[in-house]
Amino acid sequence: MDIEMKAGPYSFLARLEQDLSPAACDWLMERLPAQWEFLQGRWSGHAVFARLGGTAKHIGNGGISRPAVGQILLYGGNDDVGGELLIPYGPTRFACPSGELSGHHVLTVTTGQERLADLGALIHERGGLSISYRRCSRPWS
Repeated sequence: MDIEMKAGPYSFLARLEQDLSPAACDWLMERLPAQWEFLQGRWSGHAVFARLGGTAKHIGNGGISRPAVGQILLYGGNDDVGGELLIPYGPTRFACPSGELSGHHVLTVTTGQERLADLGALIHERGGLSISYRRCSRPWS
């Protein structure tokens, strides 16, 4: 299944990684369509992240802390911090002030990956940007 992502002037298509992270993908899909505010991931390098407004701690921690460009991670969160999505657009080590985190690989950007660095620069410049997610039916116009 494909997911469409739209942020400002940018559109992306991402593949749902159901085989890699079934519980995390199910949790994410239950929330779509959705729109989340992304910020620069200052502890994680070249990545942006969004707090998802709920916890998915029941899915546990994933096994990836150094995702490649376009490998979107879901962090389930804990009682203090809700779930997060992390979108890497360059060298990334998923982290917080207390150390390294790991997440579930839930999406892989398949169309528009070459524009992720531009998206990261725009979010860094503006201080934040909403990204909309929905199941793929027809492209945004």
